[in-house]
Amino acid sequence: GHQLVELPYALSLLSEKPDFNYVIISYGNGANEFLFKSLISRSEIEVKIYSYYLHYVVSSVIQKKLHEQTVNISIAPNDEIYEYCKANNLMHEYSLIEARQYMKVLSGIERNYNLGNSTDKMFSAEDKKACIKLLENIGINSNDWFVCLHIRENKYWSFERNNIINIYNKAIEYINSIGGHIIIIGEYKENYRECSSFYSNYGSNEILMMYILKYQKFMIGTSSGPSNVSVIFDIPVISTNVTQWDAVAYGEKSSYLPKMIRNKNTNVLLTASEVMELRRKESFYLDGLPDSVEYLDNDEDSILSAVIKKNSEIDNNIFSSMIDQSIFKNNFGDGKILWAVKSKIDDLYYDKYRYIFEG
Repeated sequence: GHQLVELPYALSLLSEKPDFNYVIISYGNGANEFLFKSLISRSEIEVKIYSYYLHYVVSSVIQKKLHEQTVNISIAPNDEIYEYCKANNLMHEYSLIEARQYMKVLSGIERNYNLGNSTDKMFSAEDKKACIKLLENIGINSNDWFVCLHIRENKYWSFERNNIINIYNKAIEYINSIGGHIIIIGEYKENYRECSSFYSNYGSNEILMMYILKYQKFMIGTSSGPSNVSVIFDIPVISTNVTQWDAVAYGEKSSYLPKMIRNKNTNVLLTASEVMELRRKESFYLDGLPDSVEYLDNDEDSILSAVIKKNSEIDNNIFSSMIDQSIFKNNFGDGKILWAVKSKIDDLYYDKYRYIFEG
């Protein structure tokens, strides 16, 4: 997901600074090579691609051999820095380093990130025909609309970002009731068939995965790679179960629902200022909450309200927040990426928990 933000930034740097020679990409396991190559084909700059298995080798060579001759466009500091900070109770400091890098990369987000209609050319006529046929085979015709729902269960790092199908039941029922289809992407579970129109293991078909993300009406899911891809395609995203309150879905058409954090002893929800204070004292960042507190999943009604509102925003082409959220943003300081992107907490969710976000 990170590289889908970083790659357009890298290409823009190369176009603006002719003394740079090429971009080196070392992508992780699960990356969509079709998308990378499609984005790269838009540039005349040479891009060297290395697979997951060479990731650490390539990173090491770049850092040790090239040093001053390179510009690090990675959003997150490298794994060695992360592990050092985690082991030495420095995760708050790590978050500040990452925020500065985010701000640098996202400084040109309007120019470099949202590729919109220019991505139409990434699909050949044969690709489109094959994808349309595959969708027709599962009952989605060319005039139908659909929503992708990304379920991230019990895998990858940062487990707190994972989600379960049950919290989306009301949203799924609503979308089906107004004529839409749901395509679930992610790890397969048998009970998905009971609560959605379709399940898709389209991750094994890179072109089709990109096609459904490109032509969906909007996307629902956790903060992860598919949501970043959707924003590249200028598709609105509702990010749910967001643990990093100040690292949000990109794009002014998108919105998100933070996970609440509850004190286990008092059952009281922590305010935004208390969350920041806990970060500084306990040095947690993305995961590893202190034993005294716990995350709470988003509830069905909140997700349903966000889906109804997002569908209305799309139909009316009005995406700006109706609520001033600057008090919440100020809790995290002006160096955080909240100020670099235009996405926002869903208005209804913000109003429901205003005392938390502004506390």
